Amino acid sequence: YFLVIDDVWKKQDWDFLRAAFPDNNNGSRIIATTRIIKVAKSCCSNSGDQLYQMPPLNDVDSRRLFFNRIFNLENSCPPQLEDVSARILRKCGGVPLAIITIASLLSHKPQNPAEWERLQDSIGAGLSYESDGDGKDMRHILLLSYWDLPHHLKTCLLYLCIYPEDAKISCEELKWKWIAEGFIATKWGSLYQEAESCSNELVNRSMIQIVDDVDSFEEKYCQVHDMVFDLIISLSDE
Repeated sequence: YFLVIDDVWKKQDWDFLRAAFPDNNNGSRIIATTRIIKVAKSCCSNSGDQLYQMPPLNDVDSRRLFFNRIFNLENSCPPQLEDVSARILRKCGGVPLAIITIASLLSHKPQNPAEWERLQDSIGAGLSYESDGDGKDMRHILLLSYWDLPHHLKTCLLYLCIYPEDAKISCEELKWKWIAEGFIATKWGSLYQEAESCSNELVNRSMIQIVDDVDSFEEKYCQVHDMVFDLIISLSDE
């Protein structure tokens, strides 16, 4: 057999799964992915097992990702924002989700140093691949984006917790559900157009992402990143 087990969070989960796949020297392989170093090490119980740790983005790629999201150009940044941008990127620790989340938040802010400094201060100590094993620092960054959402977008985002994790959600179906639930209101134009605007805004803020579906050439689908999904589940329980 050849298995890929994605996103393992607890050593106990791995121990439970591993017991179902005995090693009988017939060439079977298991690949497990996790964000937590301790879990990764527990997956490597045999001498032949290998641990591969994904490296963070380097400074050049981090800047490209950051500036492209904000300015639509990989190497374009006003001189007055260069210093604060560098400090924000250091706090993102080369983690792509953190960079995209903060950049999406800044893309809706005025491009002045004082505004960016306030955001830089609110990030706190920042994160790194090594220090954020439990995801708390990343959750803090995601919360910054969540609290920056207008009230109606918060409601629309939290509604996504009704779907299973990693579900591919029909954008068309989702918009009509928002309308049916009474989340969408407008003083002019149609409710559908307003729902479309809400959907686009959540995509632009990187709270949801458009995904390809090989079975559908016309209908668009969206998906919630698993860490964003964990966040909205916890917020919905509060």
